[in-house]
Amino acid sequence: MKTLKLLIALLCGAVIASAQDNEYNYPVDKETGKITYEKTKTVAGTQHNLFKYGLQFVASQNFNREVATKTKMRKVFYTTIVITTPITYQDEEQGKIFGNGFFDFEYRGKQRFVVTFSYKIYVKDQEYRYVFTDFVVKEFVGAGEPIAKRHINSATAPNSSARILSFPLEEFIERSKYADSDQIFKDNIKQLKTQLAKAMAGDL
Repeated sequence: MKTLKLLIALLCGAVIASAQDNEYNYPVDKETGKITYEKTKTVAGTQHNLFKYGLQFVASQNFNREVATKTKMRKVFYTTIVITTPITYQDEEQGKIFGNGFFDFEYRGKQRFVVTFSYKIYVKDQEYRYVFTDFVVKEFVGAGEPIAKRHINSATAPNSSARILSFPLEEFIERSKYADSDQIFKDNIKQLKTQLAKAMAGDL
């Protein structure tokens, strides 16, 4: 029985170690198994001001902007709003701002991808904490019908809905050519963290 318990413990440890480490050295949450960036930082400011700065950060990212993207289908573009609700929850008294965002992404030299994610921002006097997770790579394959040199707008052409493939980042990084996009992803994360830091310092 002791041997069995020891074997189970070793296997569990191996699974956790595997979740913590990956080829691209991304941080992985032990509980969710998802790539997750989180950190608590000290900064000057009251909870009221930091909450206001957090909202300014979200507004500055313009996550609900309209995007016109190429698709895999030759000469076909698709215009859509990737994130319709940038803020899903906010409470100044609790110091919480939750929502969704995205950034443009390039894979194998192709620019028909975006990465969506969820974020949580927590604030209190002289401190804020961020969590970026739930990363999903979305590939725009087609716009519903092969019309050359024409933009298909999701709002005006409901019968021409785009074909969009979604891949959790944890799966997408297993692709053979992903290594070329590793730095692109990290640069986007760095930019997010830098913009948030500037906002929390009142510098946006």
